[in-house]
Amino acid sequence: MTTQPNNHYEQAFQAYLDSREQPYVTISQARKAIIHGTAQKSFDFIVHKPNGTAMLIDIKGRKLKFSYFKNDRPGQNWVTSDDVDSMLKWQAHFGETHFPLFIFAYWIFDIHSPYYFSLTRRTLPDPPRNTPRSSTHPPFAAVPRRFKRQRFALPSPLRLPPHYRLITPLSVPAACKQIVNPQPPSSDSCFMHNSRLYWFVAINVSDYQALMTTRSPKWHTVNLPAHKFRLLCKPFHHFLS
Repeated sequence: MTTQPNNHYEQAFQAYLDSREQPYVTISQARKAIIHGTAQKSFDFIVHKPNGTAMLIDIKGRKLKFSYFKNDRPGQNWVTSDDVDSMLKWQAHFGETHFPLFIFAYWIFDIHSPYYFSLTRRTLPDPPRNTPRSSTHPPFAAVPRRFKRQRFALPSPLRLPPHYRLITPLSVPAACKQIVNPQPPSSDSCFMHNSRLYWFVAINVSDYQALMTTRSPKWHTVNLPAHKFRLLCKPFHHFLS
């Protein structure tokens, strides 16, 4: 049964699939399905591939700081033990032509504008000496120190002097190439939806289960150590080929 996504992470992923003209089916979360007499947690999407196989996808929305994103570092990757068990049972139910994926949809939450710029001395020269000292044209020395050594989003309606370089992304891939340094995530895994930047990272549920550790016995959550998760996960577009 198809339905509309429940949250902005799922909505962004659906828009991402639409932009790539990828065939998919959304799954209703209203009721749990019964497999062999046991209620199982539903997943979110079935995405079909040209070779006849399909991906069973469970979306996990997480927030991620831009400082992690620009260094190609995924954030939190915890799920519940029920998520893992249900996805593996769904795989057994559908057969070998279907394989389960967790997709961590990271929302880069500390970027609030489609315009990005840097106030780093290594990338921008000092302003001319005759720069007018006014509220609309502040000199470089007037910029707070905490902003001089980091990249950050342009908070509207802040106005900048003309000698500050602005980067206006015409598309998300172009934005990713210009604002990320030194090793940007693949531009195909980035997507802008409703003025929010998302990064879709996927991992096979079987690989996840093999190395997962208990995160919270009380809440029945599990996760992967950060270094193991970074080795096993891939940008989602790798699974589409």
